[in-house]
Amino acid sequence: MSINTNKALKQIKGMKDVFHYYPFYEHILSRCKPVLEQKHGYRRLLQNTLEREETFTRTLGLSSDIVSKEMYKFTDLGGNNLVLRPEGTAGAIRYLLQE
Repeated sequence: MSINTNKALKQIKGMKDVFHYYPFYEHILSRCKPVLEQKHGYRRLLQNTLEREETFTRTLGLSSDIVSKEMYKFTDLGGNNLVLRPEGTAGAIRYLLQE
């Protein structure tokens, strides 16, 4: 398999590169984090990009728009049905329940 080096690499249509926003994001986070963590007891949750399909089909139902229209599904080499995380709530609840 050869790679065509004549084609320019481009971002995906509809997707936006956000690297140039990172300093602004870090500034806001550094200001908010002490207040949210110390005064209100919040903790930051960074979620996985991949989740098991059941995380969403069990909680949202098979007929929800997210499950029927917005999930990218695939089966890994181990036979697990995985999806790219379409939204954050179900994965966050799954994480909290297994802690």
